[in-house]
Amino acid sequence: MTTFVSFVGVDIASASFMACIGTTPRKVRVKPVQFENAEDGFVSFLGWLQEHHLKAASTVVCMEATGVYSEGLAYFLHASGYTVAVEPPLNIQRKFPVNASKTDELDCQYIAEYACRYRDKLSLWKPRADILEQVKGPVDHAPVLFRPVDGTQECLACHPAQESLFRTCQTGSPDHD
Repeated sequence: MTTFVSFVGVDIASASFMACIGTTPRKVRVKPVQFENAEDGFVSFLGWLQEHHLKAASTVVCMEATGVYSEGLAYFLHASGYTVAVEPPLNIQRKFPVNASKTDELDCQYIAEYACRYRDKLSLWKPRADILEQVKGPVDHAPVLFRPVDGTQECLACHPAQESLFRTCQTGSPDHD
């Protein structure tokens, strides 16, 4: 079993994510910083981790399961050698007091503390099997059309970070337009 010494809490949203570094419960070593939830932001985040001397072998990056918002970062970190934990939001929320002044800065600190306190129970994230990705990719990345009950038609586009990762998987190199 890996012995983690650094715990990075990530509060992720559609356009950005907030991250902080903890080492023990209730001890934030590095205050929260915001990054763009896109390929450039992932690269900046990786640089930030390295700037703070967080070795991949002894660091776990923990985030809430937010579907497409967290997948791009999880794939990127895993490919960079970091251990990623993706936890159900309710598991984390139940461990901390309800706070009327809920902020992204506070949430990423709670996530880092959760990772530290429950390190032996974390749901460590692994990419899906290649065959599932091949089947899943075209379905997930194509616009989805549907007709709601009221008869209107809407198009749902996939998240930009996921789109970039999909192009990378298809071509073998990132598409930098």
